[in-house]
Amino acid sequence: MSAQYTDLQLDALRELANSGSGTAGTSLSAMLGHSVDISVPNALVLPFADAVEATGPAEAEVTGIVLGVFGDMTATVLLLIPPDDAGTMCRMLGLEPDDEYALSALGEIGNVVGSSYINALAAMTGLAIEPTPPATATDMLGAIVQS
Repeated sequence: MSAQYTDLQLDALRELANSGSGTAGTSLSAMLGHSVDISVPNALVLPFADAVEATGPAEAEVTGIVLGVFGDMTATVLLLIPPDDAGTMCRMLGLEPDDEYALSALGEIGNVVGSSYINALAAMTGLAIEPTPPATATDMLGAIVQS
């Protein structure tokens, strides 16, 4: 059974996404030394199986960055980056995608982006929540999402 949300609740989710995206864009721009454009995010409420399917083909290779959330609530933030975008971000940081430090660098980018959303959620709700350090892996999308 899927949860039902009111228009007001969905608007609040969209506002959270906008706030987190704005902060993430500013932080990434400072970190990468380049301007960063982030499109207006879309907030969808889907059953888990549909959400997994909406992320793309299960066999596609991606880099996944996961941050846990602890405090007044527990949650998981998962960022998925296609290989071409991961390579671009690594090169912006002066690394080649196959460099031994590439996954660590992508993890830090994920930390900046994920923490922006976590902090936006904390500010909007008054919850005392914090992220865990990021964990990063490159694998098939289905394997990352399933784990």
